Order: sequence, then structure tokens, then C-alpha cells
Amino acid sequence: MRRFVIGVFLLLLVSPFFGWLLDLHVELKENRFPAKAPELALSKLMEREFFPQLERFFDDHFVFRAWLIKTKSWIDYYVFRTPSSPLVHLGTDGWLYFRETLHSYRKDECDARDAMWDLARRLHTLERVLLVSGRQFVFMVAPEKSTIYPEYVGLPRSRSGCKKSRYDFLLEAFADYPVMNFVRLDTILVQAKKEREVYYRTDTHWNSLGSLIASGALLRHLSPSRWMELLPDTKPSTASRIADLAQMLALDFTVTVEDAETVLYRTPVKVEGRKQLMNRRPRLRYTATSTPKMPLLPRAVFYHDSFGAELTKFILGSFEQLDVYWTYDMLETPEAVEDLRSSRIVVVEVVERNLADLTVNPSAVAVVLADDLAPHPPR
Repeated sequence: MRRFVIGVFLLLLVSPFFGWLLDLHVELKENRFPAKAPELALSKLMEREFFPQLERFFDDHFVFRAWLIKTKSWIDYYVFRTPSSPLVHLGTDGWLYFRETLHSYRKDECDARDAMWDLARRLHTLERVLLVSGRQFVFMVAPEKSTIYPEYVGLPRSRSGCKKSRYDFLLEAFADYPVMNFVRLDTILVQAKKEREVYYRTDTHWNSLGSLIASGALLRHLSPSRWMELLPDTKPSTASRIADLAQMLALDFTVTVEDAETVLYRTPVKVEGRKQLMNRRPRLRYTATSTPKMPLLPRAVFYHDSFGAELTKFILGSFEQLDVYWTYDMLETPEAVEDLRSSRIVVVEVVERNLADLTVNPSAVAVVLADDLAPHPPR
């Protein structure tokens, strides 16, 4: 027995070597880069940070690390019904939620009232600036999954306090500072979910159907009589998707979704990859051909976050030109300034949880569009 224990111990000691030798590897997707190996030099050995760096490198590159993490996550989820990540909440019936969004669900964001009134005031002013400059403006809020599917969260809501979310406060603030071109998506999606699921169960975002519905709402607002012509033809297909919440749990919840859409644009579309911003998020430009039989919407700039990224694929063929930016990169570069000046339509989309982080600077926009705002002498 003693020899057996010693043998097992020695086998465990040498197992990483054979794992590296045999190149045993299990993929583990993480939202970070693994630690780099420290520089091997005699002079570095005397530095205080060398051995901590070496330890971090070993921890990140240990050959069985991914196996151990996945095994623990599997046991946590299927045996103990607990999440292996503090970022994820386990709902009911297999639904997962991003824990950060649960404040909205609980309706306990009482301290957000003043910030939402300020945001409504700035959006109201921004809309006036854009309209006076001759541009159309649309503002959209992508609802959290817990807003559309609260029934699967499995937590009690707050019984005290204001019983309001920041989105509730924003809707109230619009009574004082109206935004005429606000496309309200939550009521549309709540109605649509009666027919089919509009969000992924194990992902933060709406699915292709939810995105298509949001796209239709945007185009219907911009062109009430022709919006269905501007939407691309779609047909059901299947696609595999690695759900982000499942990925946070290190679980292989790669789902095959039946509601993914194959998009067939009505006119030819060209895509142009453009210079990246400082935060390394790409900027894209889509151009489509307008014809007498199929006139398109004029040039637009679309500020979006991760929800709007899915929406983009359904609207990129609806405009003569569509410049796409990350919502939080507005006016960050000379190219962004020029694209805003050249646009005739401005669309801003932000996810519900990031309302407090949305930077809206009407004064800066007014400076950019000064030539369009200045009164012109009569001819």
C-alpha cells in the first residue's frame, strides 16, 4: 500500500511533464490574455517581481489547468447548482443572467434618479441640435434579459425603497425632457416573446429574432411607409453560438440556434474595414447601391454596443452609407467627427445597464455641426 501511494504521488509529480510532451490541450475561453513568461537572465533572478511572474506564468500554462477548471465548473453547476463565476446568476429552467443586471430586475436603483434626469435633459438637447441641423435622430435602449424575461430569474424583488430601475426613471424623465424619436423596444419584445423566444437562455443578448424585431422597429420609425422594403429578406437557418454567460462558467454550452437568420440584402453591399480607435474596437463602413426601384435611406452614423452589433447585420443594406461606431466612442477621432458631419441620420443605441455610462455632449455636437446650425443669409 505504501509503495502504491508513493507511486501515485510520483505519477502526479511527473504528469505535467508528460502532458506537455503529448501536447494535451483543452480550450478554455477567457476574457483575458494568459501571463507571459518572464525574461530568463541572471540579472532578472535578483529582481523582486521575477518569481511572482514565473508563478503566474506557470499557473496560466499548467497543462491540466483547463481540465481542472472545467471539471470544477461542471460539478458546481450540475451537482451543487451554484455558479463558478460571481458574474453569473443561475435562474430557473436553465436560464442564466448577468448578475450586474439584477439591480434593474430588483427595482432598487433609487440612487440613479438624478443621473437619469440629467441624461434625459442631454438627450433632449442633443435631439434639438440634430433636428435643427437637418438630421434625423433615433435613440434606443436595448432591454436587459431580466426586463423581458423576469419570470425565470428566480429571485424576490425589493419590497422597500423606490421600486424603480434606472430605465424606469429615464422613462419618467422623458415627461419633463421629451425625446420625440425614442424607439421603445421593451414593450415590443415583451409582446413578441409570446410567440417565440427573443433572447438566448445562456447568453446576455437577444437572439437573431429579437435583433430582427429591433431592426424592424428602427426602420419603421425612420420610414413608416417603406420599412418592410428596407428590411432584408431572411430565411430560417441554424448556427452554433458560444453563449457568453456559459463561457463565464467555463461550461460547453455551445448551442445550435434555429432562429438564426440568413440575410439576403435587396441591393449589393460593400463593407470597408477602417482605422481602429484607441480602445481597439473596429469601425466599419457599409455602402449600398440605391436604385430608382429601391431607394435607400440617406447616409447614417450608428453608435451601438454589443446588442446593436447583432442588429447591424439587418440594417446595413438599408442605407446608402452606414458608419458604425461603438456607442462610447462618439467624436473620439477626426474620422468620427467627419462622419457625423456627413450623416443625415444619427442613431444611438445603449444597453439598459449602461445608461448611467452613456456620454452625451450636445455642446460638442453643436460645435461639430456649427456650419449647419448657423443662420444663412438670404439669397
